[in-house]
Amino acid sequence: MAIQGDIKDLDLPLLINTAAFRRGVVEVECPPLGTVLIYFRDGKVVSIVRNGELLENLLEILDTVLSLVRCRSGTFLMENLDDTDVEIPESISIDANQFTLLISSLIDEIEHRPEGPPDDLILRLVTERAKNVRDPLDAAFLLLAMEYLVRGTTLRELRRNLPIRDDTLEYFVARLLERGLIEVVEDKAPETRAERTDLKGTVKVFLRAEDDVRRTVLKVLRDMGYEAEVYEGEPTPDARIYVVDLNGKGFLWANALFGPYASRTLLIGSEELKPTRFRYIRKPLNEEEVRRALEELLST
Repeated sequence: MAIQGDIKDLDLPLLINTAAFRRGVVEVECPPLGTVLIYFRDGKVVSIVRNGELLENLLEILDTVLSLVRCRSGTFLMENLDDTDVEIPESISIDANQFTLLISSLIDEIEHRPEGPPDDLILRLVTERAKNVRDPLDAAFLLLAMEYLVRGTTLRELRRNLPIRDDTLEYFVARLLERGLIEVVEDKAPETRAERTDLKGTVKVFLRAEDDVRRTVLKVLRDMGYEAEVYEGEPTPDARIYVVDLNGKGFLWANALFGPYASRTLLIGSEELKPTRFRYIRKPLNEEEVRRALEELLST
């Protein structure tokens, strides 16, 4: 048995509690996120799969569901898997009621979050305090951000690289600063464009993509030594590179809008496509594949 409908009619927390009393799955199609699967067993949420990727970090899991709660366009399908041989992946085990309470609490805390630090302040982990973290969400955030916070980072860099919403990120940075788990160590980042010796220049990039794609592309360009000048809106001929997430729209849509710029366009999607003129990468993105594609585009 399956129940399906429009996401604007979906009360996701209620649906989670309803679906959790059997072995089942809720599949949600939300254009900014793609496809998200929420699996249940014996009254517990046991896994979240986003665009084929099994999420394991608790904060990333909650942040994904938070995004679904706020999604205003798309569809959902709830299916009972009791009489099927579908294998249910498991990365967590949280009582459904507790899970929805966590989501509600996180939404409320984010909406009333204190003002975070300016984008260019350098933030660093306070190692001795971090060793004693007991809060599971604080620990989950630190796991996501550890490699950046250990060496020193900025809110701008974290926003570019972490797979969570900007408002969630800003809330946890402010929260961990308040708790003394991270600290501000300098007034602003020492690395400016003038001080970087590895920069190859600025590249103008047209980006029409969801947040995780956007973060990956900008990170790879930065690692390659390019400062990205990003714009959106309508495609114009003056961009050096075009990065376009198909988002279910299909190849014909991309060809109609970006065909004139095919030799400079990187298409990203979830389908098996082999367009002859465009470069194409399937999700989930692999940074090395993105790097190779961007190198090819920049060499044309």
